[in-house]
Amino acid sequence: FSTVRPHPGNPDSHYLLAGYYQQRRQHREAIAEFKKVISIDPKYVKAYNGLGVSYDLLGEFSNAIASYEAGLALDSGQAYLHNNLGYSYLMQGNQNQAISAFQKAVSLSLGEPRFHNNMASAYAEKGRYDLALDQFLRGGNEAQAHFNMAEIYLHKGIYAEAGNHYAAALRLDPSKTLARTGGKAADTLASIFRKT
Repeated sequence: FSTVRPHPGNPDSHYLLAGYYQQRRQHREAIAEFKKVISIDPKYVKAYNGLGVSYDLLGEFSNAIASYEAGLALDSGQAYLHNNLGYSYLMQGNQNQAISAFQKAVSLSLGEPRFHNNMASAYAEKGRYDLALDQFLRGGNEAQAHFNMAEIYLHKGIYAEAGNHYAAALRLDPSKTLARTGGKAADTLASIFRKT
């Protein structure tokens, strides 16, 4: 990527350069290059996605949403666009719209664990832990699903449940040393808060 030079009139070279900037967290430069791609080829769907990602990482969510929606207007069958739109909504705290977008991503790409895991995160933020666990189970193995739930419960301060899920993860996969460490932390925090 460091040797990529944009060729005027070639959207692919601008797209590659935008990706180079994005990987280095130079999002303003990436945005400028993605806009050049779109000015050359207004139907370059991946450029709208890249634009949305950079805007999200800069915290410019309305621009991110507009970028994803522009890409979806061109091709609504792209699961990754629905997923990224959902993640943008999730970053803004809008769980309902996030879940809706993740559901579309999952329906278009049933085997993609990342989409299920993102939907699980949205359900967890909404307090629907049962649905979150179900999505984590669909997105990976059972031990990892319980570990993910434990991490969410720990973050939310629900230490007893965190401990239960760490224990379940460890039972299912004894090599998960992070589950052992997390379980000890959850048990310690639970006992501290019981005493206070």
